[in-house]
Amino acid sequence: MKSITVLISAVGISIMHMACESFLAIDLSPQLIESKHVFADEQAALSAVNGVYIQMRSTSLGIGNGGLTVYSGLAVDELRPVNQHDTYSPFYLNTLSPDNSAISSQLWAAAYRTIYHCNSIIEQLGNPSLTAIQSIVLGEMKFVRAFHYYYMVHLFGDVPLILTTDYKQNMLMGRTDKSLVVDQVLADLLDAEMRLPESYATSGKIRPNKWAATTLLARLQLLLGNYENALLGANEVIQSGSYTLENDLSKTFRINSAETI
Repeated sequence: MKSITVLISAVGISIMHMACESFLAIDLSPQLIESKHVFADEQAALSAVNGVYIQMRSTSLGIGNGGLTVYSGLAVDELRPVNQHDTYSPFYLNTLSPDNSAISSQLWAAAYRTIYHCNSIIEQLGNPSLTAIQSIVLGEMKFVRAFHYYYMVHLFGDVPLILTTDYKQNMLMGRTDKSLVVDQVLADLLDAEMRLPESYATSGKIRPNKWAATTLLARLQLLLGNYENALLGANEVIQSGSYTLENDLSKTFRINSAETI
């Protein structure tokens, strides 16, 4: 009886094992694309990058969608809330607390969501034999990552420098010394400046080009106290002839303004 029981158990385990293998060995859905195939196709890679820009705009008043203007404007009295508001008033009154929803969700969390997706695309494109379009995509994502870390350092000082999609490593990451974060911003911008074209990839100024990277590099050089390099970078942008001051001030902040970089 005992041997029969053992035999039945062994058969049961074998059947369960085969069932599990059968359950796990499923074909890829025709509606899904493996990442290795996404980034092997130029148009699919561009779609993935467009998803990053959509995400940046999906968070109202996030770092990439007006938050820097509004919250820093409130903090330095350029703006003021028209009435008492739990989110906005603390910026104006200098009574911020760590649990302020704007800090936790609109600035910090939104920035790291975008950084994570940039890291994913950068990892997939970390191949020396890139096509011209793939190289531009890589430059754009390095610019976007640098853009977010540049402002995160300004807002928070030391921040976790996350450069991977390994969630196990990321969840244990502590704050990184500000100087190391700035070094990474510099490296990303120099690489982006080399890869990005001077022209815009679309009819509107909605994606970064070389001059966007050069402009942010000049601002970074100011932060580092490298004033001669900052001047050189700023002059390079001005002398490119791509940008001029608007005579009509009502056009200054429009997407295709002559001043928009």
